[in-house]
Formats: sequence, structure tokens, C-alpha cells
Amino acid sequence: MLNQNHKLNFLNLAGRLLLTAMFIVTFLLTGGAAAAEDHPAEAEAVATALDAAAETVVDAVVAAGEAAVETEVVNTETVVALGNAPLEEPTEEAQVVDPLCEELFEQYLRANIINQKLVLAACTIIADRGRSTGYWQNVYAEMLLDGSKTKYHCLAILEKILRVDGTIRFNEQRPAFEKKIMKWTPQPTVIGEDVIATLISMCQDAEPIVVDPYLIALVHAFTPEAKDLFIKILTENLYSASSKFYAAVGLAQLGEPAAFEWLIKYSGHDLVLYSRCPESAQGNTLGDFCKAALRKLSLQDKKGTRTPKEWEAWWQEVKNGYRTKGLVLIED
Repeated sequence: MLNQNHKLNFLNLAGRLLLTAMFIVTFLLTGGAAAAEDHPAEAEAVATALDAAAETVVDAVVAAGEAAVETEVVNTETVVALGNAPLEEPTEEAQVVDPLCEELFEQYLRANIINQKLVLAACTIIADRGRSTGYWQNVYAEMLLDGSKTKYHCLAILEKILRVDGTIRFNEQRPAFEKKIMKWTPQPTVIGEDVIATLISMCQDAEPIVVDPYLIALVHAFTPEAKDLFIKILTENLYSASSKFYAAVGLAQLGEPAAFEWLIKYSGHDLVLYSRCPESAQGNTLGDFCKAALRKLSLQDKKGTRTPKEWEAWWQEVKNGYRTKGLVLIED
């Protein structure tokens, strides 16, 4: 396709040539010949001027056409070269346009809103939309900024997306007969291993008192990449009871027997925790947290009446080759 500017120049000059030709024809049809007989000198001057004008226009049209063709060749070669160039993979730093997410982020997260219900609602909407639009990449990039004031908001958004990704991973590893019963359709995950590796690294570098948000995100991710981190948290004395609980849940989801034993051991403990609880917890003690997690992991004791001794008896019966039956959801 010709360059737009050359197209316009070419058409303009062609129009001028056409007008010149029409002027010559009109001159001849309206008595130009007779006038030439009466005034030969003037007629010759007009004819000479018209010939010169026509020759100028023709030369200009030819030159414009050649320039347009040359430009077209160059542009075509450029397009072909670009078409043959290897495509670059989209980077996670690339900014994705999503006006609604950006407005919510600006109004409710960057603005330090005190009402945490509004903040949670904004995070939930951004996570839901951002997972499909790709806006989560903007969130991830902002979380990595030095001195980011919205780091934990960003982490909360990523955690919600990892809940979905973790469920997909968990369902993918189910036995074929279970997939058939539940009519499971394979689905893609969104957040890649590189982002998960970054979250693991950030958790390792964080002070023990602030690791819980990272641990919860990694528990929801259901990824074996976090296994070593969970073991470290569970076995070192630097970390709080809530951190150890989240680490135990992460390991139990991955099928680690020692994590089940830890949860059973502390399922009767009355230490009060002031951290986010697992879904269906009947109280806020460590024991309540552990029993709620065991119910989700085993799909047993839906009423929540089983005692620590009964959990121990159950574990002794099933522990050899036991496969986790469900995931634990940590509530907001």
C-alpha cells in the first residue's frame, strides 16, 4: 500500500494535469482555432505556455509516482523484515490498560482508605478482573517498587488470583476417575513460577513478624516450589504459632505426613490467635484452626465434633500413602 502522503501528492498532480488537458480541449472547442487565425502571435504564446505547463505537470507526476513506488518498496521491505523478526514474549512489567481496575486502585488502595471493607471489596474486584485482563501484571510491578506503600494490598490481590490457580493445580493432579465424576475441564493458570519464586524470596527476606501474608498466598497457590520454605517456617523457633500453622497447612496440602501430625498434635491447643482463620473454624484458638484445617484436608468430621485423640486414631489408619482430599481456604 502506497504511503498516504505520496498518494495525496500523486492525485493532486494528476488532477492538475487533467485540468490542463481540459483547458486545452475547451480552448479548441470554443473558437480557439479561429482566434488563432485572427491573432497568431498571441495564440502561439498561449500554445507554448500550455505545452510547458503540461510538460511540467507530466514530469511532476512521473517523479511523484517513482517516489511513491520507491517508498512503497522500502515500506514493504520494512514490514516483511518486521514480520520475519522473532516475536518478543510479553513482559510482566508491561502496563495493561484497565480503566476500572486503575480507578479502584487509585481511589481505594493508593488513597489509604481506613474502611477495610471497601479496601477488601476493591482488591476482590481488581483480582477478579485483573486475572482475565492481565492487570495483575501492573499490580505485581507496583508491589516490587522500592518503598511501595501498596505492597500488601498488591499481595492481597495476587493471593486472590493464586486461590484460583491453586484450585486448578489441585484438580489437575486428581485421579482420572475423580476428574470424570466432577467433569473437570483443564484450565490455564495465570501467575507463573517466576512470580511465585519472587514471593518465596520476599517471604524468606521478611522479618518473622510479617511473613503471614506471604505464607497465606503461597498456601493458596498449592505449589511444591514453596515446600522448603514451609519446612523452614515450621521447624525454626523464630516464627509465630500462626506462621507455623500456615506452613503446616501448606505442607499438608502437598501430602507431607509430618504436617498432618503437627496439625493433629495442636488440634486441642487453646492458644488464642489474632490472625486470619481457616474457613469453617469454630473459634480463634490454635486448636480451632487446626481442626478446621484437618476437616478440609480430609473431608471428614463435617460437624466438627472429632477430638484430638479421634483425629490421631484416624491418622494411624490412613497415613500410609494418604492423599489430601481438599484444599484449605484462609478467610479474608
